[in-house]
Amino acid sequence: MNALLLKPRPKRNIFFAMRVSREEKAEIEAVAHQLNMPMSHLVRYLVMTGVEQHKQALAEGGAYGE
Repeated sequence: MNALLLKPRPKRNIFFAMRVSREEKAEIEAVAHQLNMPMSHLVRYLVMTGVEQHKQALAEGGAYGE
């Protein structure tokens, strides 16, 4: 997982926010702490991994659940 995080950082100028419960935040915080990384890096990694997996599934001729 950390290999993706070591890529050069592109310039980011868009702010993206999402709502989570206190429990969800605590879970994200715990995992980020275990991986010794900021929560924002972990969340960005997870979101972009999901986007890439979805794009790959579409490219392979389907979407999830088919």
